[in-house]
Amino acid sequence: MPLRWIPLLLLVVCPAALAQTFPDKPVRIIVPYATGGSTDLVGRILADGATEPLGQSIIIDNRAGAGGQTRAASRAPACGM
Repeated sequence: MPLRWIPLLLLVVCPAALAQTFPDKPVRIIVPYATGGSTDLVGRILADGATEPLGQSIIIDNRAGAGGQTRAASRAPACGM
């Protein structure tokens, strides 16, 4: 008996999920190596290709040091740009 209500529930919930836009802020790609290297180049090529489909600007953030570990950078506040 309760299974008959699932399609009705999906009709109510799905439009609310589709109404949200993603991303609503600029996207930040953290490159764990210095500027000018091959990793930086690949990050910038990916950012150029993804800017138009996402509809948002993409910021390349180079964080050199710590042997490529980006744990400290990933713990930065989400709106700290």
